[in-house]
Amino acid sequence: MAHTVQTLSKLLKKTPDEVITILANAGVDGKTVDSDISAEERKILMGSLSKRSTNKSSMSVSSRKPSTKSSVNTGGIKVQVKKKRVNKVAVQEVDSVDNEAALKAQAALDSGRDADEKLLAQDAKRQEMTRLQKEQQEAVKQKVQEEAKKPTAPAEDKKPKRLHKAPSNNGRRQLHVARHNPNRKLKKKDRTRLSQKTQEEQAQHGFQKPVEKVIHEVAVPDNIKVTDLAQKMTTKVGEVLKVLMGMGVMVTLNDVIDQDTALLVVEEMGHKGVASKEETIEDTLIEQSKPTGDESFRPPVVTIMGHVDHGKTSLLDYIRKAKVADGEAGGITQHIGAYQVQVNDGFITFIDTPGHAAFSKMRSRGANSTDIVILVVAADDGVMPQTIESIKHAQTADVPIIVAINKIDKEGADLDKIKQVLSTHDVISEDWGGDVMMVPVSAHTGEGIDALLDAITLTAEVLEFSAVVKGPAQGTVLEARLEKGRGKVTTILVQSGTLKKGDIMIAGLEYGKVKQIVNDQGKVLKEAGPSTPV
Repeated sequence: MAHTVQTLSKLLKKTPDEVITILANAGVDGKTVDSDISAEERKILMGSLSKRSTNKSSMSVSSRKPSTKSSVNTGGIKVQVKKKRVNKVAVQEVDSVDNEAALKAQAALDSGRDADEKLLAQDAKRQEMTRLQKEQQEAVKQKVQEEAKKPTAPAEDKKPKRLHKAPSNNGRRQLHVARHNPNRKLKKKDRTRLSQKTQEEQAQHGFQKPVEKVIHEVAVPDNIKVTDLAQKMTTKVGEVLKVLMGMGVMVTLNDVIDQDTALLVVEEMGHKGVASKEETIEDTLIEQSKPTGDESFRPPVVTIMGHVDHGKTSLLDYIRKAKVADGEAGGITQHIGAYQVQVNDGFITFIDTPGHAAFSKMRSRGANSTDIVILVVAADDGVMPQTIESIKHAQTADVPIIVAINKIDKEGADLDKIKQVLSTHDVISEDWGGDVMMVPVSAHTGEGIDALLDAITLTAEVLEFSAVVKGPAQGTVLEARLEKGRGKVTTILVQSGTLKKGDIMIAGLEYGKVKQIVNDQGKVLKEAGPSTPV
């Protein structure tokens, strides 16, 4: 490691001019503050410092006894004169400083020498590896040349080359071509014999198929791609897709399947499946960047769940006072919509999940990122399959449920029957001694909407939802899409911290920079706090 006069002056605790003066006294001239100091010049500098330290330490002041001089006068008065002692403390301090500087300089010199030796060792190792590689290449090349010469050797012994004939009368020489020219085109019979010989040699060194099937122990995470599952079982993706099709699951090789389905596939293919929760880099990063500080109140996040066409989007549309339900394709919600509504003095964040049977994963994602679940049940249809599935998602996520019995303005509404069926799924009304609030509402007339909002506000006050506002934002990605002219657009529910424009966002193996933050009303925000959908 090269040193300059500036760096050595810092190590020696001296000014650069003093170091230049010491070098000049030692015979090294022409140095400036930025000049490089070689290893030989460092040795000269260290030797000069050591000599100075030795000279200073050898200097000592001998203590003399006080001499007394008496002058003989007529009065007979004796005068005693004492000489002042020389203080050694200053000399010792100078010696200690010089010794310390010399030790530090010696340490710097040793470190530089060690670095040089390390570089030399690395160069020697690299040269040795290069030499070994060259030797191996030469050995392989020589072996190939020897093998190439073997088949031609017997032919040359049996039938040597013929000599050129003497010139004929017309002065021309008759030339003959060697029979075993390796570059000449072989006949079909010779080519067949040569290819058979090559195949036999390859068969001797080829891969031998194992007699018994190898059983793997496959660790299956919560979600896994079909290609990754096939790779863990060391089998072809087509075989895995055949098994999935036989089970009634229609997926492609890039689709993601859940853990239960993957375990069934592993068992079906003769391997041993083990359920595991792999800790990803994302989990480690989230744990390290977890916001710390005082928690403050945040708006509750409410997810509206239920069966298809039971009026979930229409109910939310009435609450928002906007025509959102008309924009749904075919009357079915295709994406998770997140909206924030102002109620009295506070806000409530709503997440609208699709109720169709094909959107089970989206309902599960909505239940895992919510505080309260509004279970919408149509009074005329009653409890349906997706209603039961929504109850299971909410119970798995341990989220409180508020039942909104919709369409009470229609004929044939039987509230008691709905309460009786829900009680079989551990959803018991407060009227029947349970802890679940059931509110009759009508998204068409608006009846019971205020009571539903009061129930949400009361539940939020009892549970006291809070989050850390300061720090990097953490949240859940509800949906992602690609829009023309805007690029990649992601709907995010911020759960803690504050999301700002220009932040780097990481989701799984994907990342990106926040270019713009827009809320559900289309307003551009500079930042978004907890429970804010953007």
